[in-house]
Amino acid sequence: MGRSIDLYSYDYNKLVNKILAVCKTNDIELVEKVLSVCGNKINDRYVILNQDFWEGCSCYYNVARALEHLFHVDDVFGEVFCSFNNEKTDKQDLINAIEVYGIYEQLGIDPPEDEE
Repeated sequence: MGRSIDLYSYDYNKLVNKILAVCKTNDIELVEKVLSVCGNKINDRYVILNQDFWEGCSCYYNVARALEHLFHVDDVFGEVFCSFNNEKTDKQDLINAIEVYGIYEQLGIDPPEDEE
């Protein structure tokens, strides 16, 4: 079984505004508290870790679950955090898990003979 660890960054204000809209709330204080538990605000960016090493403990998925439960809405993950909505929250992939063959593929080179 493989494990994946990825680090993502969002424009903080765009992210908060999108969450407020999807959750149909004006409770910015509660939204910001939830975000602060699951990730870090660094300057104008929000950074969050997606890891599946400890099942059920990935901040990336749990932040959306908490917001869904607190505000009684569906699919905060899909509407806010999912990669299909990168432009709405200025999501950037900072660090992604990658196998060595993926490195060679992205560079457009053949793997060394000793790795085939």
